[in-house]
Amino acid sequence: FFSFDLFSVFLGISGISWLGVQLLDLIKEYPNFAIITGLIVGVFILTGVVRFFSSKGRIERMAEIVDKKSTKLEPKVAGNANDIDVEVAPVKKEITGKRASTVVAQIFSEENLQKNNIRTNFINVTNDLLDALASESKIPVKVINPLSRNDSIKEINIRVKDLLEIVDRLPLAAVTDNVRKKANTVREQLPQFEVHCFIEAVILKARQAKREGQNLIIGLDTSWIPELSEEGSLQHNALSPLMKEIYSLGDTLKGIGLDNVVIVHESSARLAGEILSECEEHSTDLSNVVVLAASGTIEAAAFNPLKSTSTEKKAFLAGVDATALDEFIAGKGAGLEELNINILEMLTLTLELASGKDAPKVSLIQSYDKAKRIVILFPKAEALDYQKLREEYKMRREFLQAA
Repeated sequence: FFSFDLFSVFLGISGISWLGVQLLDLIKEYPNFAIITGLIVGVFILTGVVRFFSSKGRIERMAEIVDKKSTKLEPKVAGNANDIDVEVAPVKKEITGKRASTVVAQIFSEENLQKNNIRTNFINVTNDLLDALASESKIPVKVINPLSRNDSIKEINIRVKDLLEIVDRLPLAAVTDNVRKKANTVREQLPQFEVHCFIEAVILKARQAKREGQNLIIGLDTSWIPELSEEGSLQHNALSPLMKEIYSLGDTLKGIGLDNVVIVHESSARLAGEILSECEEHSTDLSNVVVLAASGTIEAAAFNPLKSTSTEKKAFLAGVDATALDEFIAGKGAGLEELNINILEMLTLTLELASGKDAPKVSLIQSYDKAKRIVILFPKAEALDYQKLREEYKMRREFLQAA
């Protein structure tokens, strides 16, 4: 595309020669300046060379990475459908804001909870045991009615324990290996079932509050639990780790985007005041407050502002009459048996009633005023060997951590 003649070549060579002579004269006259200029030019040239090869290397490496990722994401099909191998890198993102509310609503919708969860599976396993016992027992056995998802946790617990006692009392020859195996499965799954029911009850109640832009405040006073506050006592050593998991439940649920559960654990004298302060600070209606405390605590004048009236729905209050527990402690002596405090069962029942479920006909409920939203619980004294009790609490704590 270019044309030239001998005259143009001659002029070009002459010009370059002249510039060379001038440059040599300049170097001779200003040697220091020439050295500095040469170094600067050299640095620019070296930088350009390095950048060129670095860019080329990056491009090649990027192409290699893209090629590898493309290869990984392509399904490798060989033979039949069972041979398909697809590798997808796990993605972990923080759930925040409006997306958090949407995700939590989807995961913990009543429909999803009913379709596939531990409560449903446990009920199915227990009903399988009922069917097997009725059809395979070699002697007539009076069995309980099948369980339903609508049953309260207390109703289910009572009937499951009755069922397991029936199986345990039967002679070995009267029960098939299949029935024994199913009974052991039910027994092993019971602690996890209790924990799941508690978590489920908290989430469903929290979702009700979330729709109103409110917090769910759960107030706890544990002064009714004998010896829990006595450091070094067997009950304190066994139950405290589980209680700590319950107290930190609000922080645990934040990890899945449910950020409106607040646990207020205080002494009987301070609980009402702390709950009212929490409600005022976060603009939470008293109708979104659930309390489990000693019966004397909720009967105190400090709780009057939290009590519902004929015209205003306020906090749901569960008081514990610990008479039977105190009597056991007074007469237990120096034995190795300790009280089995079914704290998760009591919390779950309280939350179920606060959410509008009908009160079951069980001995745990001493009295219930649905209009005033006050229930009085009367736990019986259940004693367990200390080592077994520690194991029972430990299993529930570990399931609560995993939940």
